[in-house]
Amino acid sequence: MIRPSPQTDELDRGYWGRVIRWNGWDNARNALGILRRQKANAELGSRQEPLIKLIAEIAGLSTEVFAQQHTTLPLRRGITSYQTDLQHGAAENTDMLWTTSMRVSRPGAYFCPDCVITDIDRQGYSYWRRTLQIPGLYQCSHHRSGLHYVDTSAAFDQDSEFYLKSGIQIPSHLCTAAQVNPAIQRYLTLAQAFLLRSEPLAVRPIALQLKNCAKEFGLQCNPGKVKQALLSDLVIAKFGREWLHAVVPKLAVKPEGEWFNPIDGVLYCQTNSSNTVAYLIAASALFETFDQAMFALENNSEAELMVSHRKSVNISKNELIKRYAATGGDYRATAEHFPQINDFVVRQRLQTLGLPNFSGRSHLNLQQAAIAFYLEEKSLIESAMVFGVPLQQLESLVRNAGCGFAKVLAIMAQDGERRYFNKTQQNLPTVCLG
Repeated sequence: MIRPSPQTDELDRGYWGRVIRWNGWDNARNALGILRRQKANAELGSRQEPLIKLIAEIAGLSTEVFAQQHTTLPLRRGITSYQTDLQHGAAENTDMLWTTSMRVSRPGAYFCPDCVITDIDRQGYSYWRRTLQIPGLYQCSHHRSGLHYVDTSAAFDQDSEFYLKSGIQIPSHLCTAAQVNPAIQRYLTLAQAFLLRSEPLAVRPIALQLKNCAKEFGLQCNPGKVKQALLSDLVIAKFGREWLHAVVPKLAVKPEGEWFNPIDGVLYCQTNSSNTVAYLIAASALFETFDQAMFALENNSEAELMVSHRKSVNISKNELIKRYAATGGDYRATAEHFPQINDFVVRQRLQTLGLPNFSGRSHLNLQQAAIAFYLEEKSLIESAMVFGVPLQQLESLVRNAGCGFAKVLAIMAQDGERRYFNKTQQNLPTVCLG
């Protein structure tokens, strides 16, 4: 039997197709029968084994290594609530090896024509790349060219060069839009990083991390009647419906303000997780950089421990409020004044005190609107309208503010006697409250 060595990043399904063709077998079903008969003859009384294990043996790899380097399992199982202590491809996870280990990560088969030509020039044949099967990936990161695809996963049975002329090209405007969208690029970088992980992350602490971050946006974190802005709407705003249509189709057509559990549910589901892609999309929407998102996802157990023991951390309340007011209500800048204490703990203390985060994630004029409402005693609607702040965001701030928040605002407003309505009344638009 011919046992070809798998190429770097070669997809499991593509490698299996190559093994079948190079050995002259008719189809996958007959090939599997041949392998199992050979196994039974070599090891008398041996039980049937899952396909992935048989293919790994052909490749000369352990099942764990093959699963981690050649399947999309590290992405699909990247965040889970089930057997989080087991590595991807572990023999103990029998059900997974038999049922889901070699599933595709998105419909169809994707390839880069430039990579195909390079492969043929280099080794005489092309192969399917695992990385190019990431949901939402439209462009080859190496050649910066748009991907082509075949609308059936059966395409993996042939070399990718077989589809050079018949493959469907992804429209250039989709590639360009994805390339210049920071949220999409964060998501794709996270997905690539998860493909390289050997084991999954537990969903419960990740849900806690995302929930804490979502509170800074004033987002609703629990199901029920929608009273606040939703994470799913934030995702739509940052990613765009056209890109989401290929990744989370039902989200792309969701009406604004309607709860969408596969995305909004990542903030509260701590036992049965959504798929990993949903968590990566949520993290990419909530955090400003890849490093922030990855830190929150990977260091979740440490963060959860700090939350449960945060009362033992010695932070002076008065000093914390003083630093918060001095930074203009910026969580990150406030945390920098306490280098001996984890940033996560500082954020939790500020949230406990009912002090919102006025940094880059909130509306630029949210602080002015809050001062107008609390200190100038303007109505909630007028304060929001005058400064162009979404009413839901200002309502969320008021709803979650602590009893001492007005005093802190007064301290912040004393810098230059910042009384926005009094000083800018002549420039304000007419507000009709009828």
